[in-house]
Amino acid sequence: LVRRLASALIIWDMILLAASQMVALGGFLKLFLGRSYLVSLAAGTALVLFYSVLGGFFTVVATDLLHFLLLSAGIVGLFVTLAGRTTLDAIRSTASALGRSGYFDFFSDPKRNGLIVLSFVLAWLISPIAWQRIQAARSARHARRALWAAAGTFVLVYGLIVAIGMLALPLFGGRKLSNPLMAEFIFSQPGTLIAGLLFVAVLAAILSTMDTAINTGALSLAQDVFGAVHHRERGEGGRSDILKGRLATLCVGALAFLAATRFTSILKTIGLASEVMAEGLFIPGMAMLFMKKRAPLAGLLSLGLGGGFAFACFLNGAGIVALGLPAWPFSVPYGLGLSLAGFLLGFLLQKRG
Repeated sequence: LVRRLASALIIWDMILLAASQMVALGGFLKLFLGRSYLVSLAAGTALVLFYSVLGGFFTVVATDLLHFLLLSAGIVGLFVTLAGRTTLDAIRSTASALGRSGYFDFFSDPKRNGLIVLSFVLAWLISPIAWQRIQAARSARHARRALWAAAGTFVLVYGLIVAIGMLALPLFGGRKLSNPLMAEFIFSQPGTLIAGLLFVAVLAAILSTMDTAINTGALSLAQDVFGAVHHRERGEGGRSDILKGRLATLCVGALAFLAATRFTSILKTIGLASEVMAEGLFIPGMAMLFMKKRAPLAGLLSLGLGGGFAFACFLNGAGIVALGLPAWPFSVPYGLGLSLAGFLLGFLLQKRG
């Protein structure tokens, strides 16, 4: 039961993560295709499902390598372009004119930003995407090297993205933009190399996360749900597994598509996804890794209370049921508290029993 509940939370988390990227994809493509959000969303989703269904995990990894190269080129190109057009003094003066006193303060709005950091850090520590990549490594040594390389790359890439956001402030004078920042910059540079590179880089950033989330969710769905319902038949194991994997990919993609039609905020959607992992799976997941003795009741109560609260927050955030719960990220401490309380209660009950 604990494994099934954990699998359900993982699948749900991957659906929401994929949906957050679909929200970004639909909103970005509609600006350039001249079509509605729904049509653009459907076109982008169909593309990802096409190569994910045909090639599975291998295709996702291969395309993600290409996505990374395109994204890196776009980030570096944009940083160099903006750095040549503005200065630190211009950023300071623009921020001051707009009344943004905490623009250079790393600890500005610590409560909200701190909870956002907490939600994402806990979610990615236990993320099945990271563990899937670790398990796919040839050895423990290769896995450790890859993790260190990924951490260093993340710090560099994220630092460049933060710098790009700050350098872009004087470029648009702090005025309210009618389109996302990257789209505005592309529109302001028609027919240039940097505009084309940025367009491809934005798509690469979205697609790389989207296909990974769909693939990971499909893996859990195929193994833990379809595999439990339909046992492998003798002599047809390979063919049956491929069919189940493709069907699971389509199911996860379709559910993510439906979720993307309910949300318009990328941050809100991806925040709800991180909430699932942080509140539902972090505490029992860490306990499973470090505790020598199994505690199934503690895991069940922790998953049930934390995951149940995260599900209630999703219903509230999606506007399906008005429950009056705190919005993400302010809901995170409550979900973590319930998950911890459930684990401790289950552990004590099991110890007494």
